[in-house]
Amino acid sequence: MPLHVIIVRKGYPKAIKRASKQNVEDAESDLNKIVPIGQRGSFVWIRPEHMEPTAAKSMSEVLEFMRRQQHESLEILEKLRDGEGSLYKVRMSVNDSGRIDLYQWLYFIAQHAKRHIGQMEENLEESRKR
Repeated sequence: MPLHVIIVRKGYPKAIKRASKQNVEDAESDLNKIVPIGQRGSFVWIRPEHMEPTAAKSMSEVLEFMRRQQHESLEILEKLRDGEGSLYKVRMSVNDSGRIDLYQWLYFIAQHAKRHIGQMEENLEESRKR
């Protein structure tokens, strides 16, 4: 399981626990700072070696994995429906995003997937030109 969902999986119980001890502010998470992650070419990022594609999984395995990740993310989001996700923050190094809350992190997962879809569409288009 990639680090993306692991962080949310570990963080949401802590956010819920914090919400039981303190008030949750009525404020929206700033999702605008995460939007560029889904836009190819919007920032320079050199992926670490451990994130290099390996082609070790079939397309159907990747699709199933992404569906499970989406389902789990939606389940966690439902558990954080009353603003609790704002009480737990993590550091995001991608695009120098800094400290972000769990709602922003979940949005990062969605934007990251969007970016990969764009890469796959470009690869498909290039292969059709050959």
